[in-house]
Amino acid sequence: MNRIQTNLLITMVGLSVSLSACEEATQTPMTIGADANTTLEPDSSVPADQSTADTYTSPNQPPEFSNDAVISVLDLNATYARATWPEASDDVAVTRYEVRINGELIDDIGDTNLEASLSNLTPFTSYAVSVQAVDGQGARSEPLV
Repeated sequence: MNRIQTNLLITMVGLSVSLSACEEATQTPMTIGADANTTLEPDSSVPADQSTADTYTSPNQPPEFSNDAVISVLDLNATYARATWPEASDDVAVTRYEVRINGELIDDIGDTNLEASLSNLTPFTSYAVSVQAVDGQGARSEPLV
């Protein structure tokens, strides 16, 4: 089998890699696989004026809190409290935390702030507070409650 000289374009977009190749002499579109040892063959299903591309996106796992992670409530008074939580880990990077009271989003906090103000609370009322870590690809952790 003859190998074909190709021009290979690698485009990094976030954690995605787009690879495309064309036969150098004729600009005939090629299909390529993720395996570096793949032999490139012309792709007759693609018009000659278009290129083909395979996109590889690294597996994205949702962020996780440690098993012993808890939300702590501090500075509690009749109408206010401050909630804090430990940092979550992620294979990409945690970019923000979503804080909810009784399931309703009340705050969207950047990745370095591990606390939220809970204001306008009603005395003698129960509230369920939860926090979800979100990474740069939108994957969410299980709620920390």
